[in-house]
Amino acid sequence: MRDVFFAVQRSWIERDPKIGEPYMTAELMARQKLRIEGLISQHRVHQLENPLIEDLDFVQYTEGDEGAQPTVTVLLDISVVETILDADSGALVAGHPNAKLRNKEYWTFAWRESWLLDEVEQPGEGARHLKAPLVGGDYAELSPESVLRERYARGEIELDEFELELAGALERGRQY
Repeated sequence: MRDVFFAVQRSWIERDPKIGEPYMTAELMARQKLRIEGLISQHRVHQLENPLIEDLDFVQYTEGDEGAQPTVTVLLDISVVETILDADSGALVAGHPNAKLRNKEYWTFAWRESWLLDEVEQPGEGARHLKAPLVGGDYAELSPESVLRERYARGEIELDEFELELAGALERGRQY
């Protein structure tokens, strides 16, 4: 994970998408290349200083069924000093030098003969992963209690409905 993280960050710093290429799917690589080309054409340098993974949580795993590849999504808590500079003059265009920022990102990896980074999403985009089950395949047969917890976590039922259904399930005893 750290190798992937630092290669992607270095590709931004050096404005060279090939640095991260061994760790990315072709689709993400194409998007990364376009973004970096945009920076170059605007004469901008996206400067990232002291990038660090402060915390990492696995939030979703999906089995690869019906031709789809398995994926795993992690939530990264990152700290970094981030600025955008004018490539010609070195003048500050955006950001705050020496101000370390904390940021969260969802990184999704897809299995393509090895695990490759397939998507990077900001919290608003990636929060959907938090409501997805973390189990799959042989482990997908969940107890009624676990099914209720999953439904509640996804926002499909409210707390009072969860408590009512859980009480009913517990009165019936185990159903698995």
